[in-house]
Amino acid sequence: HFEEIAKQLKERGIYNCFAVLPMEANERKGKTVYEREDRFFHYLKESCSQPINKKKIVFFTMCDYAGHGKEIAKQLLRIRNDLDIVWIVKDLRINMPDGIRLVAERNSRKFIYDMETAGMWICDTGIPMFMKKRDGQTYIQIKHWPSVTLKSFGFDLAKFRQEKSLIKFCEYDSKMIDYIITGSEFDTRTCRSGFAFEGEVFQAGSPRSDALFHASEHRMTISQYYHLDRTKKLLLYAPTFRSKTGGKYIPQASHIDLDFNKVKEALERKFGGSWLILLRLHPVVASESRKLDKPEYVVDVSDYYDSEELVAASDIMITDYSSIMFEPAFV
Repeated sequence: HFEEIAKQLKERGIYNCFAVLPMEANERKGKTVYEREDRFFHYLKESCSQPINKKKIVFFTMCDYAGHGKEIAKQLLRIRNDLDIVWIVKDLRINMPDGIRLVAERNSRKFIYDMETAGMWICDTGIPMFMKKRDGQTYIQIKHWPSVTLKSFGFDLAKFRQEKSLIKFCEYDSKMIDYIITGSEFDTRTCRSGFAFEGEVFQAGSPRSDALFHASEHRMTISQYYHLDRTKKLLLYAPTFRSKTGGKYIPQASHIDLDFNKVKEALERKFGGSWLILLRLHPVVASESRKLDKPEYVVDVSDYYDSEELVAASDIMITDYSSIMFEPAFV
């Protein structure tokens, strides 16, 4: 009766169901009834039979090579040369330093194998529900914002919106977390609430903010990447996203009502020089930037993977209630 049981579970918000006996029977017969489930089952069974490599660290992050994970990985490379550092990415074309091995998220076999055999997971989002942490593995949650959290997330968001599937995901992820790295007492309080976590927290600062102390280097990188005139001054406009009210959590781009012409005129009148405006939408709605009409002096940088490098490269930043607002203070 596994099909009836699975149907009832799905009605209660549990979507990842695996019926082992029929799947093994299908495997012996060379049949595939549920292609995705059979494939994941085979990969999981194969990977879990392999020993855990304590020197393998897998990074699984919202933006490929960016955020806290990037700075943590850079320091690991500096102090250790015996680690197998794996980064799960959406785009294999990204430039990575020597010593980091890339695995495409869409490559299910490699993704599952490296996750299941790693001694440590370092994640700033959440672990997929088809993945199960094994005895002997350590999961460190580093979240993807700096030391102050301004938006609801995790359990707080899921419970407010009464989304059963999101609540289930948060519950699954929370039970696996061993440690959380935070940047302030305020950050610790919100992370304990958002992740529903009562375990050990390391209040160790904001690793991603290290990038802000290398402004000239990142200015050069950004200018070369977008072919910008180095004599121009840069304003970064980085609004966060909104989400639809009611039933389902659907991120949306904030309504862009900034008058670019007036902003440019005011900048040149007050500070002098010639200005470019860098438009950076939040990564979860970055594709929305392509739909916007933009003057030629507005450069769309929504596809750039590292927001901290953009902050470091810019002379001024405008944002809304995004926690990125605190980072220019370091520059």
